[in-house]
Amino acid sequence: RARLEQMAAEYESPEEFIRWHYANPEKLSEVESLVLEEKIVEDLLATAEVVDRAVGFQELLGMEPTTT
Repeated sequence: RARLEQMAAEYESPEEFIRWHYANPEKLSEVESLVLEEKIVEDLLATAEVVDRAVGFQELLGMEPTTT
């Protein structure tokens, strides 16, 4: 509900926006999926270990340089 209210704030009639989502299970499901995705990303970022290192362009793209 909080995320839906946040999204609704951008509209002229926030309450109508919220009612419309609750009246359409498919649309409400889209918002629920968005919230779940955001939560997963937050959890992953909280546990991720970042290591900075220099990488060549071809290595970055996953392409091995060809030697002839």
